[in-house]
Amino acid sequence: MKRYGGMHVMIQARYRLAIILLHALLSRTVTAMSRVTVAWLTLFMLLQQIGLGLSGLPTTPDFTGFAHWWFY
Repeated sequence: MKRYGGMHVMIQARYRLAIILLHALLSRTVTAMSRVTVAWLTLFMLLQQIGLGLSGLPTTPDFTGFAHWWFY
């Protein structure tokens, strides 16, 4: 993967945030539907951060707030 300077660091931080969020949600007792939803939202967030983030378009910084509202 090419390094984009600060952008690369931001992408790595996004990955770390997504992994921590996914692990925290899956470590709880959740239904299969919730796991599918979490996995889909996480994948969507990662794809959006990679695609839109590198092209300079605005991303969704409120994803963690949405996940917190939806699952807790």
